Amino acid sequence: MRTIPHKITANIKHYKDKHNCSYVSLEATDSLGRVKCSKTYRFDAKKRTWFFMRDGKRVEVTQKHVYEALVNTYKNLTSIEDLVSENLGAAEEGY
Repeated sequence: MRTIPHKITANIKHYKDKHNCSYVSLEATDSLGRVKCSKTYRFDAKKRTWFFMRDGKRVEVTQKHVYEALVNTYKNLTSIEDLVSENLGAAEEGY
């Protein structure tokens, strides 16, 4: 019997630190318990800018960039096409 995922759940994780900086990331989990996470983006409320850290350096981005990155992460990590294909293949094999 083959174990296949049949459900995908996506959550936006966010929190603020003591410096009033907001952190946002996307976490996707399938029904088998596999978890995949996006890059974490930060919002600096004082400077009103979005950014992420790369090699210890701050890289500023637009809100649109953050939006598109989180949506693309979801699409890339948990493709509905893969989910359907895995379940069709399992059905053909008799589960």
